[in-house]
Amino acid sequence: MREAPSLPVSLGAAMRLIALLFAASLATASLPAPPAAAQIAQIQLSAQEAADQAVVRKAQQAGSFTAMAPMEKDLIAVLDHAPAHYPQIERVGDVTNIRFTGASGPGAGALAGAIQAKGETFAVGMNTYAVAAMMLGSLANERRDPRKAIAYLDRGLALQPGNLVLLAERGMAMVVLRQFSDALALYEKAEKLDFVTKGLNRGAEGRLLRGKGFVLIELKRLDEAEAAYVAALKLEPDHPTAKAELDYIRKQRGGAPQTEIELKNVPPPPAKP
Repeated sequence: MREAPSLPVSLGAAMRLIALLFAASLATASLPAPPAAAQIAQIQLSAQEAADQAVVRKAQQAGSFTAMAPMEKDLIAVLDHAPAHYPQIERVGDVTNIRFTGASGPGAGALAGAIQAKGETFAVGMNTYAVAAMMLGSLANERRDPRKAIAYLDRGLALQPGNLVLLAERGMAMVVLRQFSDALALYEKAEKLDFVTKGLNRGAEGRLLRGKGFVLIELKRLDEAEAAYVAALKLEPDHPTAKAELDYIRKQRGGAPQTEIELKNVPPPPAKP
């Protein structure tokens, strides 16, 4: 059984698997505490974004696509409220706002440290409108509607072209459409993003590398696929999907037939409080 390019599932069946599910990184995140354990400031929200964020948080706690489905119209309304300008990092007055789609990585910590070293202030918060786009894209993918998923994800990417979580989910939709060459181009472009941008979306980089490996197998470029999965394991050493795919590559080199792709839903991870 194969999974591309998301979370681990049980192994043993004969079919290769595309698992359509929430990304684990949808949980609200924060930066590590700065020196002197000072309280980290939260981004000051408009009344509209505060209301929209409450909708997104409720959807995060749904725990399954079935439970989230009744909130689809509410999430669409949230995305419709997105401002024209909504980057992950922006200067507002004397404060640098940092928005997280998921848990922060070392790049985000380095950014915060650099801001503090300059005697400046930063604030953190949920990436409200990007997360709404991600949830809508994931729900559409789960319903086997990758084109609608791409439409939602592209709305998020119009706000934040370097958002790795959105790029990873878009790559999933492209794989479902069997647009392997185009998905590979997306993954390779995402790999070139800077350290800080990747740090704002920790966990997505490994998912991108696993997606890249999957499409390279489909394109019969096994050496490059192997390199992608090895790189993914350096980020997440015990990830079962990457290990299973490397085993699949070894079997392919030994003459085993390439199996078809099976679509299967996998329950999302539990929402974090």
